[in-house]
Amino acid sequence: MSTTSIVEFLQMVDNRFSNMESMISKLLESKNSIPSLIIDEKKPLRLKAAADYLGIASSTLYGLVSKGKLIPLKPGKHLLFTREMLDKYYRGESMNPDPSSYVLHRKKAKK
Repeated sequence: MSTTSIVEFLQMVDNRFSNMESMISKLLESKNSIPSLIIDEKKPLRLKAAADYLGIASSTLYGLVSKGKLIPLKPGKHLLFTREMLDKYYRGESMNPDPSSYVLHRKKAKK
């Protein structure tokens, strides 16, 4: 390899590193717009979004709710699901709390 080809190669490498540095600095400058793209893991999902999250149809999710296989949050007229709840269902873990723990808790609350 001749000296000129080595110099040209080193210049090409230097140019690529310069391009990478400029791309990284642009990404860092635009990081203020990134949070809107990030999914908030703690925010509950509405029915359509929950169905999309599980990869099933909305009607199928309604069926799971009506059969008691998934118990959504319902603060108003909308059914809401947490990602944790949906992940547990997907893994086949029990969704229903132990009824006896509710009864014990309820009795303690009345005293």
